Amino acid sequence: MLAHFEPIADFTWDGACGNAPVQFTDLSTTAGGMQSWTWNFGDGTGYNLQNPVHTFPGSGTYNVSLIVENIYGCTDTIIQQVIIAPLPVASFSADTVCADHRYHFTNTSTPPGTSWSWLFSNGGHSNSSKSFGSMGPPEVILLHLVVTDSAGCSDTITQNVAVNPQPAAVYSQGNNCQGVPITFNNTSPAEPQGISGILEMDPYYFS
Repeated sequence: MLAHFEPIADFTWDGACGNAPVQFTDLSTTAGGMQSWTWNFGDGTGYNLQNPVHTFPGSGTYNVSLIVENIYGCTDTIIQQVIIAPLPVASFSADTVCADHRYHFTNTSTPPGTSWSWLFSNGGHSNSSKSFGSMGPPEVILLHLVVTDSAGCSDTITQNVAVNPQPAAVYSQGNNCQGVPITFNNTSPAEPQGISGILEMDPYYFS
């Protein structure tokens, strides 16, 4: 005769990323009202709140149990497996970035993710796995990459990116008399990073 007073334990959760809080919501039902909730998260911790927030110690599968007791002292238990996904590790590679030139950044995050958000402190942005565009004058910009995986877990990396100045190509030449070899000399100003590549030309004769 008291069967209709027995509670039915149930719960759901929102969020399942390593090192991030998970919101648990009690969905239990009973006649007359509930008086206690006992949670065990399968990692050695537990709560007596109705709707606790819990951060698991790492990725993996946890057997989470909830014991509910109504005002009549009747109890019910439910156990569900909660899978906590590992957080992605955001990273990217970059070509040498030159002023007034196109750039190319490649997402190298692990895992690669399913969505990406690139944000440059100079106003550039992109939502693709790779980021292409053009840089302006020499400067140091701040680049943010937010990578999100299929489980909704995300990670962010922020790095300074130096936009290098373009080298100035300058040369001088000797006399240009007919029948006399002309020597061409590289007089390009040296940049702080140095210049790779020099003017190479054999002596040329005007005939």
